[in-house]
Amino acid sequence: MFRRLFSTLALTTLFAFPAAAQATLGRQFIGDYRTPIRSLPFVIDEPGSYVLTADLEGVPIEPGVAVRASDVTIDLNGFTLRGAPNGVGLQGALGSGPGILVDGAFDRLTIYNGRLVGWSSGIDAVQGRDSRVRDVDSVLNLEFGIRVGERAFVEDCHASDNGATGIDGVDLVTIKNCVAVNHAVRGIRTGNSSFIVDCHVRNGGQMGIEAGPRSIVRSSRSEFNVGSPGVGIRSIEAGSVFDSTTNDNAGIGIQGGGRTIVRGCHSFQNAGRGIQVSDASIVEENLVNGSGQAAIFMNAFGIARGNMIHTNLNGVVSQLSLVEDNFVIGSTEVGILANGGDEVRDNVSMRNFVSGITVGQDAMVTGNYLRENPVGIIAGVDDARVSDNHIVQNTVGFRSFANDVTVYKNSFSDNGTTFDTGAGVDQGCSILADGDDAFGNIEQD
Repeated sequence: MFRRLFSTLALTTLFAFPAAAQATLGRQFIGDYRTPIRSLPFVIDEPGSYVLTADLEGVPIEPGVAVRASDVTIDLNGFTLRGAPNGVGLQGALGSGPGILVDGAFDRLTIYNGRLVGWSSGIDAVQGRDSRVRDVDSVLNLEFGIRVGERAFVEDCHASDNGATGIDGVDLVTIKNCVAVNHAVRGIRTGNSSFIVDCHVRNGGQMGIEAGPRSIVRSSRSEFNVGSPGVGIRSIEAGSVFDSTTNDNAGIGIQGGGRTIVRGCHSFQNAGRGIQVSDASIVEENLVNGSGQAAIFMNAFGIARGNMIHTNLNGVVSQLSLVEDNFVIGSTEVGILANGGDEVRDNVSMRNFVSGITVGQDAMVTGNYLRENPVGIIAGVDDARVSDNHIVQNTVGFRSFANDVTVYKNSFSDNGTTFDTGAGVDQGCSILADGDDAFGNIEQD
């Protein structure tokens, strides 16, 4: 009986609630016990849920909403928090503080479903941990669009036209399915051990995406970053870049520090190198084309494997590295330039404008297919080893300017000149005649 009476009273109260009061609450559900935010500045000093009821404008100097408690949820409810105008064209510069500020070491803030415009930073939650930001647009702020602390999760957000960085996080951050457009410094940046997934950066300024050490960038795109150095994606150290695209950047497409893995990416039409990595890195199964410099640049102890490379200044440039199973075509200069101590094996290099492969000291060149180059292989420094290569339809098959170069078990076919050595080079090189020579090379008509 009491349950039936309570239900009747609840329904009577609901239908009797004045329409004007319902409109005042905006999109807030009646009886959901969320504290309304009806004016700025607003201070949250108790845990709980808070909701905007209208578009609101800040006052000079002050943050819009200052969070001074943990376990807070702010529903922007589809509305906009707008900074105080400063009278000089860009809101935030002399106007308000951050739109939403975590004012101390307060954790587990959630913000969702709204817009922040014209603050010093849209959201500044860097002092807190475990924040969640989703479905937020943050635009035309002086510094950061969205800035979060450790273990934050930022999803389905859009940052544009902010003065410094669109979305910025420290360590252990996940940024997923976000867009950052038109920034002066960076589109997206994270600290250590973070994830950047399914994001798109355009015109990020100096750099599109910068991921801290041991971070992963996956399935993301960074393009038209035209500041200096103009890098599309940078993985600082010991990180990975998977299945991502960089194009039309002023500098390097993808840049990695030591022990970086770059796999399954497409880097094209970048003014600098397509992919550049430091020591002990792996670059494999990428497509690189239209680079203003080398398609792939490797430092010591790296691996470049299984890449498709076409129409770059140089194809692969390496030192003390393994270069294998790559397809290189149409380089303006050299298909593969191994500067010394490299092993270059089982590659295809064709229709390059200087040579298919040029090697330095102590390089090993084996099992490669060189076709339709001015020179198939050039050995420019002493002590190279060249064996078991197929050298076909080049103007010159093999050219050496060095001493103690061993050339054996190679197959030459339909080259204009099979073997060419520089003046005074006569030690350890085999000068071919028709048929087999003493080193097992074969010249086929």
